[in-house]
Amino acid sequence: MADSNVSAFDGLFTSFFQESAVDVNPINNGNLDTNIVVEQPNIESAITQTNTIIPDTNITIEQPDTNIAVGDQDQPQINFLDTPVLSNDRKLFDINTFVSELRENDAKKNKEYSLKNTNMSAYDIASGCIGNIVMKILNYPVQDYSASWLPVKMRGCIGEGVHNFIQSESDQFTETEGSMKIPSIHFSGRFDAMIGNNNLIEIKSCTYDDYKKIIKNHQPRINDFYQLITYKYILENYLEEAQRQPRDTLRTDPPRQREYNIDTLQLIFVCHQIFAADYNSIGEAIADVKAIKKLLNSKHNQFYFITALTIDLTKIDVSQYIDPVKKKIERVNYYIETNQLPDKTDEFVDTNACFFCLYKQNCPYK
Repeated sequence: MADSNVSAFDGLFTSFFQESAVDVNPINNGNLDTNIVVEQPNIESAITQTNTIIPDTNITIEQPDTNIAVGDQDQPQINFLDTPVLSNDRKLFDINTFVSELRENDAKKNKEYSLKNTNMSAYDIASGCIGNIVMKILNYPVQDYSASWLPVKMRGCIGEGVHNFIQSESDQFTETEGSMKIPSIHFSGRFDAMIGNNNLIEIKSCTYDDYKKIIKNHQPRINDFYQLITYKYILENYLEEAQRQPRDTLRTDPPRQREYNIDTLQLIFVCHQIFAADYNSIGEAIADVKAIKKLLNSKHNQFYFITALTIDLTKIDVSQYIDPVKKKIERVNYYIETNQLPDKTDEFVDTNACFFCLYKQNCPYK
């Protein structure tokens, strides 16, 4: 979509870290001035420091001292990681069986979704290889419907929980989960939240590694930014079509406003996890948490893991970001109408986005 090496976001963001007393540090970036707001915690009572204990892999427990005679006082240590031999009528939860069940369920859901899906999403436009999008809509055959990395299913579940929690616990949003189904351009998506008709909000869960970069650089991930730009483009150009779709064909209500003039974007980043390949040990994760708190200058902020980046679109030429979104949507529809796959030279073919692609075993772009 855009050259990732170009700092397209420098000078556009104001970061809010859920604290109080303001300390403003101006940053000069060519023609744009930015005020990065980092607030200090307003906590009067001191909080006792807690030492985190990293458990040893060999978990043991000692017998407590009692007044009951138990014979030999040197009681044996019990290793709870060893699976005991039990009778057949005592069933245990088995991790390997769970992984097999997860793989089977995931493949079934992916197949059902793939066979009935005839649209691209904002995520597809912001992140997806155009070949993957076209093959999905044209229903190209898939050899294996299961995910390449199954923990992504748990990551998605946690992320969904984060969205639901913020949306349900805040009264600041005027709309949440607005469905935008646009059959004329094979698009279907849902924005996370709106405030009024001008502030478009996306909630993103992320790893500590990504979160640290966001905090340090005061910039969002480029694909998250383009996802919001896609929603802006759809709301301002296809609102009437989105609102006239039958309600029983939508997962949630369509957008409510008569018109939208998006001049503000907010990305709420919530860091919630340490699993996956981000760390080799719990110790590394704890060190990163401490580094993030130091970056935020918020040692005692209980919500250090939530940051909102606010993008003022009135300060930039938004067309430079809208144009590639519009171009990609038009290109996808051209390939669908002509029933052909994109050429290898298409600028939206991404050979680095193959890991999660269901079509990678028969990919014509490798």
